[in-house]
Amino acid sequence: MNEYIDLELDLARYEQNASGYSAEVTRRVPGDNSDNRREATEPLRFDFDKLRAATSDMNAYGQLLTEQLFAAKELAEEFSNARSGAYPVRFRLTISPSAPDLHALRWETLRDPKDLSAPLLTNENLLFSRHVFTNGRPVKLRSAADLRALVVVASPSDLGKVITGGAPLAPIDHNVERTAAEKRLRGFRIDFLTNPGDATLENILAALSKTDYDVLYLVCHGKIVRDLPYLLLEEKDGTRDDVLSLELVRGMRDLRNPPPLVALASCHSGGDAYTSTGEIVARFGSSLAVEAGIPVVIAMQGDVSLITASTFLEVFFDHLRQHGEVDWAAAVARRAVKDKHDAWMPVLYMRLLHGRLWKGIVPESQPGAPSFGRWKQLFEHIRRGKCTPIIGYGVYEEVFGTAASLAERWAESYRYPLREGDELPKIAQYLAVNHDDKLYPQYQLTNHLRREVARRAREQGVQLRKDSLDGMLTEAWKEVAKDNDPHRVLANLPCALYLTANLSSVLETAIDEAGREPRPVICNWRNDDSKDEPPADIDFEKPIVYHLFGHFDQEDSIVLTEDNYFDYLVGTATAKGPFVEMVRGRLNASALILLGFQVTEWSLRVLFRSIMKSGGKSLRENYTHVAVQVDPNQVGVAEPDRVFAYLSAYLDQEKITVFPGTVGEFVDEFVRRWQHEYGENLLTQRAKRLK
Repeated sequence: MNEYIDLELDLARYEQNASGYSAEVTRRVPGDNSDNRREATEPLRFDFDKLRAATSDMNAYGQLLTEQLFAAKELAEEFSNARSGAYPVRFRLTISPSAPDLHALRWETLRDPKDLSAPLLTNENLLFSRHVFTNGRPVKLRSAADLRALVVVASPSDLGKVITGGAPLAPIDHNVERTAAEKRLRGFRIDFLTNPGDATLENILAALSKTDYDVLYLVCHGKIVRDLPYLLLEEKDGTRDDVLSLELVRGMRDLRNPPPLVALASCHSGGDAYTSTGEIVARFGSSLAVEAGIPVVIAMQGDVSLITASTFLEVFFDHLRQHGEVDWAAAVARRAVKDKHDAWMPVLYMRLLHGRLWKGIVPESQPGAPSFGRWKQLFEHIRRGKCTPIIGYGVYEEVFGTAASLAERWAESYRYPLREGDELPKIAQYLAVNHDDKLYPQYQLTNHLRREVARRAREQGVQLRKDSLDGMLTEAWKEVAKDNDPHRVLANLPCALYLTANLSSVLETAIDEAGREPRPVICNWRNDDSKDEPPADIDFEKPIVYHLFGHFDQEDSIVLTEDNYFDYLVGTATAKGPFVEMVRGRLNASALILLGFQVTEWSLRVLFRSIMKSGGKSLRENYTHVAVQVDPNQVGVAEPDRVFAYLSAYLDQEKITVFPGTVGEFVDEFVRRWQHEYGENLLTQRAKRLK
């Protein structure tokens, strides 16, 4: 992946009820962890009346907007410093919720501050996006060779009755738009909702729920009613259905795997006697990005011509498939239409910090591809039975959704007021204190998860028969988990001990499927004398699954609140016994695979303090260890490179190397390399162990 100078401009209301705006610009240079952060000493002033008066001449509009933006000398200086550097510039504009009126400005018309006659954003060395920071889900990087798109064309039979601005809406031809979409999305596997009566809200959400699409490509009109945007979709009989755009936003927000890219492809194709509604539909685009957490939204913010829309989208998707970087593809596409009068109309909303959406069609050795240089050493330890997997919640995400989305729903259910990073331990602590019951959070978590699992199963057409939460989880996993699910791959490895931070029996189920007899053990962190003493022997055909933080079947064993984690540290530090010593001994004398932990989560930090710091570091240095990092686009990660450096330094204390990719990427690479090395397919057979 290319390196860029990162230039981020944050605009916000200067102060409540004031007419000016504050501006802060941050410049980061590759290889330098320091921030060049400056604030404008004077509030910015945008003359909205003058800008509105110039909308018929986008060159004049762009010059006005540029002059007003760069009137702040601090912004002008940092922008000039960034452009004079040795790297291309990634320029992100972030507009605070306190200044929603700034979204209406046509930022894509900006000119070069040093040459107002030249457009600024048609340069491949300056990548521009309207950056959105929102509680979206992590982006799972998929190969551009296997991408799917859903194409939706809404052209109600009574569309001509809608009048906007004194003219009817431009007609939309189902067949013409379908053909155009096929051309623009060359290389995608495409499903269509393009026949009359197909483009209903129900059909769109049902299709998105059934299949994990990479792109939703939507052609439709919109209208404004009482300042609320509506989308003109279809009824089953082909007539118009005016759908409040918020309904589609909410529907997509509730999907298990919403498409990471939405393209809103409206254009002005009906001639001067008609009008389009691109600007209205573009407003829907910002809602998708902000409220539904869609990572990338492309929209047309005006009556864009057919030739401009077609050229832009064809070039955009073609380049995106090649390298996977969204804002780079958009810059190339803007350059392709730079001579058109409406070249400014395509707008990119994006919450990706490094711009990468797909893996692209690139050689494996290209910089930016996940890499780990000690595969052979790790494999040798595994084959000799000297490996201990330690798994976190990230191994569940493909089936049960992210921990962040779970925490967000839980916070909403119990009106959690401290909404700064919805982490389960913080929310659980709030519930425990408010209800004066130490086990109340554990009871409520199991109830909440039972509802969530049932809801997700219904969305996927799965009818669950089990009553217990653990039974529901394992049943749901069996129904929807794929062959390359991390549990199944790990179960086929010759490991005698597995450590899990998760509370279910999914791992035991996978081991049982692999023809072995799992022995579950729950960590007795409360030092309860009534608990049975677990076996302390090693048996590869009867591996122990050690639940570090409890199990759903024993609610008093669950480590959930902040106080629980503190008590856990004390309890595990003082606990003694042959089994505890066996666990510590195996950790000190085996290779470790930490899979599915986020850099910020409590379980990872507590794991380090309670187990990894228990001695034996000199022994662990004899083995190869790897930790799999969650994608740096995860919510809450503001600077991926610096987070990666921090995580690497943190784990290097225990000589653990970070694999810079997702759980899915690691598992796929692991399986591929293992089969190449030993001729064994870990998706279908158990690995042989050296005796």
